[in-house]
Amino acid sequence: MINVFKKIEKLLEENEEFAVATVIRTEGSSPRKTGAKMIVHENGETFGTIGGGCAERAAKDVALLTLEEGKRAEKLELKLEEEADGGIGMKCGGKMEIFIEAFQKKC
Repeated sequence: MINVFKKIEKLLEENEEFAVATVIRTEGSSPRKTGAKMIVHENGETFGTIGGGCAERAAKDVALLTLEEGKRAEKLELKLEEEADGGIGMKCGGKMEIFIEAFQKKC
């Protein structure tokens, strides 16, 4: 986790555009717990993890859209179940709530 904070500090110093996805709540079985963070660069590269697979892909997509639309933040709730059961294609069976915070370039 320390490395994620150091990376955020470096990106801010370099005036880069990026978003941070943070797990803010979990329910039941989930791949990562509250506090897990992942940085999403404007080019789609990521650093850190919030659990891998479909959860990270969904968070990355929302983070990139948040940056593209110039929004400050977004919240995402994921059902970690099979798609046939209304989930995102994971077998964990729980839920994750993810907060996406965007950091735009300063003029």
